[in-house]
Amino acid sequence: IGVETVMQFELAGCWFMHKLAILESLKGTPPPFQIAYIEEMDEVKQQVLITIYTGTKAPILSYQRDGVDIIPDHLKVVEHKMLDEDFLHCWRCWLPLVGGTGKLAVKINGKSARLSLGGKLHQDTLPVGDIRKHFSSRTPRRRSVPRYENCWLLMDRDTHADDNAEHLYRHIARTDPSKNIFFVLDENSFDWDRLSRDGFKLLAYGSVEHRSAATCASKIISSHADAYVVDLLGKSTPVNQHFIFLQHGVTKDDLSGWLNKKKIHCFVTSADREYQSIGGSSGAYNVGSKETVLTGMPRHDRLKYLADTCEPKDILIMPTWRNALMATPAGTSAKRVLVDNAAESTYATAWVGLLNDPELKRMAEQAGKRIVFFPHANMQELLE
Repeated sequence: IGVETVMQFELAGCWFMHKLAILESLKGTPPPFQIAYIEEMDEVKQQVLITIYTGTKAPILSYQRDGVDIIPDHLKVVEHKMLDEDFLHCWRCWLPLVGGTGKLAVKINGKSARLSLGGKLHQDTLPVGDIRKHFSSRTPRRRSVPRYENCWLLMDRDTHADDNAEHLYRHIARTDPSKNIFFVLDENSFDWDRLSRDGFKLLAYGSVEHRSAATCASKIISSHADAYVVDLLGKSTPVNQHFIFLQHGVTKDDLSGWLNKKKIHCFVTSADREYQSIGGSSGAYNVGSKETVLTGMPRHDRLKYLADTCEPKDILIMPTWRNALMATPAGTSAKRVLVDNAAESTYATAWVGLLNDPELKRMAEQAGKRIVFFPHANMQELLE
């Protein structure tokens, strides 16, 4: 199949990146032209995101402003695979873009690339002022309501608290009480009264007040990245709002297929290898050193304090969950419904068998220990 035929093909959702991958990775032929996509503007840090697609051979990239080279602040190579082999690379570069004058140009292997901004192609150069104007004019922007002005909204699941967001809320309230923070939770949650007694500024999930606050919030901070957290407002989500993903656990497996669909401005990690797999200079995730931080989890500080101050009298049994026992989630809540025969599953009968084992009871009593069972939130319907 000739180069011209590949470049002219427009069906089946075949984008420029697919055509380029076909030419470079299958035919060993570069495309007749290249495109640099101007995708995002960080108005706070004065940086612009340039995305370039290439084959698997590393290109020579040059970014210039009025002919003067610009040194990238962050560069990430996202590796796309087909049949487990490298097929396409996406170069995501954050450039410093202070001031509004001059013209931006991008060269790939010494040749000027076309610049794509807002779906329109531009030849060779593009005024910096036009780039700034494009991003500053995007809507919707954050609203201004005095009670929620520039607030931060923190939440774990809509149904439960006691995860990283709750403990980060406590830390912020203690160390920076002037910060305008709110905690979001289903008002029917068993955690609602507990947090209310502790002085949390609570918003009922999905309420008019929650939605009003979400239109004003500068940050959404959560231990979960599900749609009910990040997509509450849909197309009405402010473009200048940041999502901070605290995570719920340590990411061991490749979740890029799910998380790359989210716009994550800060991604918290807890272990060095985890950080490298997510925010390293190359890999499957769109986020890089700009967005990824190695901090540990907020709730670990609380766990360490409790471990140092409590007498260890309990033996905690805390099993994880089984996706095969859950019905398909609705997507608008963390609430999960078990399949009809969940109580008869090997998972359920094995744990019930252990908890009712007379030998376990005898050993615990002999050691002066108490057995505490804490099922995963998704499996708590099995408690009865």
